[in-house]
Amino acid sequence: MSSKEVKAGLKSAREAIKNKEFKEALKHCKAVLKLEKNNYNAWVFIGVAATELQQPDQAQTAYRKATELEPEQLLAWQGLANLYEKSDQADFKAELPKIYQKLITLYEISDKAKYFEVSKKLVEVYQLEKNYLQVARVWRRLIQVREREHLILAFERALQMMVDVPSEVHKSLSQDYIKCLSKLPHEVAKLKEVCDATLSRYPTHPYPLEALSENYIRTGQFCYRLSELDPNNSQAHFGLGIKACQDKKYEDAIKSISLDAKNDPVLLALKGRAHLQKGQTEEVSAELLSSHPGSVEGLTLKGLAHVAKEQHKQAEESFLEALSRSPDNGELFFLLGRLYWSMGDEMRRDRNKAHTHLLKAAKLDPYLGSVFRFLGHYYKEVAKDQGRARGCYKRAFELDSSDAEAGAATVDLSMEQGDMDSALTVLQSVTERATPGSAKWAWMRRGLYHLKTGQHQQAIADLQAALRADPLDWVCWECLGEAYLNRRSFIAALKAFDKAHALQPTSIYSLYQTAAIKQILGRFKEAAAEYRQISEQEDYVPALKGLGECLLALARNALDDYLDGRAVDLIQNAIHYLFRAVKQRPDLSCLWKLLGDACTTSRTVSPNRAKVLVPGALCGMDPPDQSHTLDQRQNILNYRTEGVKGYAYWVCSTLLDKSNRDSELYLYNIVQMNAISAAQVALSKYTERIQTDPDAFIMLGYLNTHLQLKKQATEAYRRAVELLQASPHTDQLSFALRGYGRALSDDGQWEEAVRVYSSTPLEELHDLIGLALACFRIGRLPESYEKALVVASSEKEKACILTALALIQHRLGSMDHAKTLLFKCSMLKEPVPESLQCLCALGLVHGDVTLASATLTELLKLGEPIGGAVEERCLLTCTLLALQGNFSGVHREAARAIHRYCIIFRDTVSLNFIQCDKATRTYHFYFCVNLEFNSFHLRRNALKTIQRAVLLCPGKLSYNQTCYVRYVYDLFSVKSLQAEDGLLAQALEGWVLQQAVTGLKQSSQYDQAETLCSQVLSVSPEHPVVFLMLRQVQCERLLLSEASNCVPPAVLDQLSAAVMANHTSVSAWHWLAEVYRSQGLLAQASVAYRKSLQLASQLGDHFGKMSSLLRLALLALMPCLFWQSQLPWKDLVLEASAEVLKMGSSPVALLYQALLQFSIKMGARETRRLLEKIVYASASGSSETIASVARWYLLRHLHTKDDLELIDTLLVKATAEGDSRLVDFHRRLYPSS
Repeated sequence: MSSKEVKAGLKSAREAIKNKEFKEALKHCKAVLKLEKNNYNAWVFIGVAATELQQPDQAQTAYRKATELEPEQLLAWQGLANLYEKSDQADFKAELPKIYQKLITLYEISDKAKYFEVSKKLVEVYQLEKNYLQVARVWRRLIQVREREHLILAFERALQMMVDVPSEVHKSLSQDYIKCLSKLPHEVAKLKEVCDATLSRYPTHPYPLEALSENYIRTGQFCYRLSELDPNNSQAHFGLGIKACQDKKYEDAIKSISLDAKNDPVLLALKGRAHLQKGQTEEVSAELLSSHPGSVEGLTLKGLAHVAKEQHKQAEESFLEALSRSPDNGELFFLLGRLYWSMGDEMRRDRNKAHTHLLKAAKLDPYLGSVFRFLGHYYKEVAKDQGRARGCYKRAFELDSSDAEAGAATVDLSMEQGDMDSALTVLQSVTERATPGSAKWAWMRRGLYHLKTGQHQQAIADLQAALRADPLDWVCWECLGEAYLNRRSFIAALKAFDKAHALQPTSIYSLYQTAAIKQILGRFKEAAAEYRQISEQEDYVPALKGLGECLLALARNALDDYLDGRAVDLIQNAIHYLFRAVKQRPDLSCLWKLLGDACTTSRTVSPNRAKVLVPGALCGMDPPDQSHTLDQRQNILNYRTEGVKGYAYWVCSTLLDKSNRDSELYLYNIVQMNAISAAQVALSKYTERIQTDPDAFIMLGYLNTHLQLKKQATEAYRRAVELLQASPHTDQLSFALRGYGRALSDDGQWEEAVRVYSSTPLEELHDLIGLALACFRIGRLPESYEKALVVASSEKEKACILTALALIQHRLGSMDHAKTLLFKCSMLKEPVPESLQCLCALGLVHGDVTLASATLTELLKLGEPIGGAVEERCLLTCTLLALQGNFSGVHREAARAIHRYCIIFRDTVSLNFIQCDKATRTYHFYFCVNLEFNSFHLRRNALKTIQRAVLLCPGKLSYNQTCYVRYVYDLFSVKSLQAEDGLLAQALEGWVLQQAVTGLKQSSQYDQAETLCSQVLSVSPEHPVVFLMLRQVQCERLLLSEASNCVPPAVLDQLSAAVMANHTSVSAWHWLAEVYRSQGLLAQASVAYRKSLQLASQLGDHFGKMSSLLRLALLALMPCLFWQSQLPWKDLVLEASAEVLKMGSSPVALLYQALLQFSIKMGARETRRLLEKIVYASASGSSETIASVARWYLLRHLHTKDDLELIDTLLVKATAEGDSRLVDFHRRLYPSS
């Protein structure tokens, strides 16, 4: 702090008071207190000014503060007396006698006239109160003072009347005068003056030095001079010994006392106690016992030496022997009782030991306070008689008011018994007598009492007084912090807890309270750091809870500013710490609620950024066995991401269960409610947001395969395999690889499928078959079918594998081997229709009618065909009949199949237009289909052709179906083209209209602009861009009108609705924010800018995002510059500008940060650094306007610092850049330059 500024402020305050400018004086005093909060004069001046301004409470507080700072200074006490005399308040009048008494004490030393004046005022106050006893005491004291003055005056006149030459009479009179003054404690200065004068006349006379030595025994100054004057003076030796003991120079003390202690057992005992304090237990009683062998003092010292060595038996014997020589010595009984008390619980409980001896000591020496203290210990801990214990403690404290242990025990027991009045009386009596820096125990207990009863201000004052006695007591600092916290003085409480933690770094409570206060103040980052420090030491649940709350608050702030990555990290950490708290206290609902908040906070995060890991114990519950309806699952999907995975697992499990295809559950939940598509869509969204869940990707791949989405299935399985590569779950990886290989095969990527299948263990049948099929597709001879045959477990599996091997052999030209394999397959217990169909077809191809006929007979024995097998079996039968020459049978078989399976054929015709190329009557059908699908420009010809086919064959269902498909396709195509053309035309029309309206607005032709927009809306009412432009024109007209610049709330609502209808325009949100700003609605403007920022982020608009951030920062900077720095706006400026700088270099963002620092503290070094960074930076990429603004504010900063050298440098820079505005500004600041 600057002492010059303090002195200047005090001088200004003194002048203001002298000129009766009391408000101005208060301002100067407060400025001084900011620099030096404990300035005595500043508090006194505040008291004077507040008294004159009729603010008695403020004046009293200021004077009280001053008296606490300097209790021996008169000014504050005089001010209090003056204030109380002028006031009519009853509480002030009640305090007036105490003030007078304090003034009397101070005046007694310094000013006798004032002493008598204030004493008379005190007498008047007591007379008004009819307190005649106090009146008598004050008068008695005045008489004594008068008599003392007269006596001193008589001595002085007698000495003056004697001849001023040394003589025995004069010497004797001087000695009597010194003896008189030594009995007057307030005449120490006069005593020293008279002694010095006597010594100057009689240098060899020891009495003045003896008197001074007795008064200044603690300093030892005059003891040294007395020893030099009279080396054998016992008082000098005694004083030097006492001084050495106080300085803990026990060897010097022993030496000094030994010089004159040979014949004095008391001095020898004092010397022994010095040895004892030094730890020289052997020398404690040796000399005393050698010179006085039977002395009680020697035996007592011997016993104390044994106590110091913890030789309790020997100590007892010494005390008993001393007691036998002095049976009425109360101190010896006390020492024995204390010895028995220290020998353990058994001796304490023996009434004939500690209790009996302590009682005898109390009877023999009823004024020995320590006896009653130990009796209190006995009644409290052994007899459990709290009443007697309290009485003993009280008696001990009355006998020795310096016995802090007894006083504290008295107060504690009184409070425990509910006698708060007695406890407060004791505390009040101690604190009233206590000097500053003493009676810590009383101040602290009274402070805790006031803290408990809610008297926070008084508690703070008491605890501060306790800290003056012991500034290093960390517990007292914690109590003071608690008092400040209850008074809601958070900054003061924060400092107190910081101090406590600095004194006791292992204290968890002080660190926790520091973090909690910072959390209340919104300083979440600092609070979280300190909560983490606690959590690293132990799982302290309040700290873990606070840390979770701070991290959640930071995450929400990050989400508000669209910092998704940071928010996700904070949410992850919050879940981690809250889960640790839940493991410690699962019975606390608040922890579970916070965990739920943490899990749901990430719902607004962009899907590709949200990667929050939830502990397994929170989500590892077993899924229920019962089925849920699709409607319930869909409700979960609508609101909870967590339900997606469970729903998809349920759908996949249902699909894998082949036995329930005809059940009501499957038909309703899967088929009717379209569960497969719903699950696939939900899983797609889930995996977009949570990209680290391999299970979800596996299920998505399965569902995509089921829906014939081959590319999507391949990608899903690929992601699952990537996630499982580093996983120890090899079974799950093998499963994912198998699905990946199958998806690649379905997609026609055979070579990649071979590579994937080869990376599997090739122990499962599905892996071997998949590898074989992929190898077959790329023309390689797969040996894997042989391995698959060994792995196959059922007859059906073996039949399928043998059939595949036969097909391979047929492809290789080995007909006999193929027949052998197919014959072997037909001999199995469970032959498959496919193997019989292959054998029959093989016979037909090679003209073996017998083989084909026999195989077909076996095939017909397997029962009715299903699905596509109907067509294949009908084809085989017709071919066999044709080979046999039975052409009429071919016709009959085909007709029979058509009539028997008409529904299947109808579906086949309607869904597969290009599969029936055996009949010539379908020529028109396939020709028109080719036209439909292969030539967009020949649609009309295709329609005519299909219509002609319908005319030729009106009974042909497929022709009618194709005609209908054509009409529907045309309808949707036309509508789609019209819609697409309409959107393009509307966008173009909107752009052209926007240019026209902008031109009209710039030329102030608002009527024409409004008319133009209205005309367009009359033709195309559903045109949000034009509607928004109309609202903008109307709003700008309203703002430019002379009647009012205020936009009504209803109009603001209309503008907001118009922007919401055109919500994809970043510039529209900017315009709405500017309207809000012009109306002083900064919060709404901030919301609009955040909307534009969100939209720009979604659209990937880099410049739009940067523009939104800069506008948001500028909006928040305005209140900081004009209304002082406010915390929410300051943080918003910093975060928005920091985000801009992350996107790239931005001089504007740097300027905003510099201006914010300028508003916080204009004269700070950081302000200059930020401004110079802009002013003296490279000109590339920066605007001259930005540099000019920075120079302007830098000049203001340097002007406050009066740094002429840097100002000259800045002017040179401005002149070189042609900044004339800055030169003019400098000329105004420094007219003389």
